[in-house]
Amino acid sequence: ILDQTENKLHGLLMRVESKKAEDGRSVGFFDGNAVVEVPRSKMLNPALSAFTLEAEVRADGDGVIIARGGRN
Repeated sequence: ILDQTENKLHGLLMRVESKKAEDGRSVGFFDGNAVVEVPRSKMLNPALSAFTLEAEVRADGDGVIIARGGRN
């Protein structure tokens, strides 16, 4: 996933399945184990500065859209 800003904090797709949407577009299918991993950055800390996340989502159930955390 390419960061379209000058920050270049590109995301890495992990365990995302590629599928075709009904309209023919290629879409990523997130099964509950798939993630987009983005490098840690002070620019993405909401306590320090505002940021915008844009996603087109069609949910099949409950889940998390954005989270900050992990092993690092």
